[in-house]
Amino acid sequence: MQNRIGAIFDMDGVICNNNDWHRTSWMAFAKQLGKELTDDDIETKVYGKTNEEILGYVLGRKVTEEENVRLAEEKEAMFRLMYDPHFALTKGLLSFLERLKSADIPIGLGTNAPLSNLNYTLEKGQIGAYYQVQINPDMVANPKPAPDIYLAVAHGLGIVPENCIVFEDSFGGIAAAKAAGCKVVGIDSTYPKERLSQVCDYVISDFDEMTIELFQQIIRNA
Repeated sequence: MQNRIGAIFDMDGVICNNNDWHRTSWMAFAKQLGKELTDDDIETKVYGKTNEEILGYVLGRKVTEEENVRLAEEKEAMFRLMYDPHFALTKGLLSFLERLKSADIPIGLGTNAPLSNLNYTLEKGQIGAYYQVQINPDMVANPKPAPDIYLAVAHGLGIVPENCIVFEDSFGGIAAAKAAGCKVVGIDSTYPKERLSQVCDYVISDFDEMTIELFQQIIRNA
């Protein structure tokens, strides 16, 4: 456990560059609920947040458990309908997953997304078998930016967090990974490299830029 290394992936904005569709669907859904979301709202109140947190902001109050389940699934169904014709895995992801597998590096996934979106993404992309551990907010006490999700993934993989690299695109997710003790490689799908480089150990645009040798070097040097 002490010497093994692991790879942990966030989902939205990392496995798939789908944040534009989350943006569009949240704006449309919030408008149905009587709230106009601004660009600043999307960046500060949507990206990296749970549906419960976003709905609370949109409605201006704490949502009940029933409301959270019902409204969140309505919104995510809208998202999947909008995004489905455009679904695509991030460039180089499949080949990188294969390289990790060939190198016997355990792979996990940690997301703030609801289970319906997690299942949709893994099934649509046909990549579920690569991820030995899959954790979403339903499985931990606190979502990102708390470290719980990434601590749970590392524990499930049987690897100390300090020997794990998390691939993240949001600042809340990066904060969660850092708080867990993991190294972080930023994906510039949501924010520019200049901003990500201030808080990440390394930054890439897609997985064609990530080799096993570079992965191991980041673990050693960070």
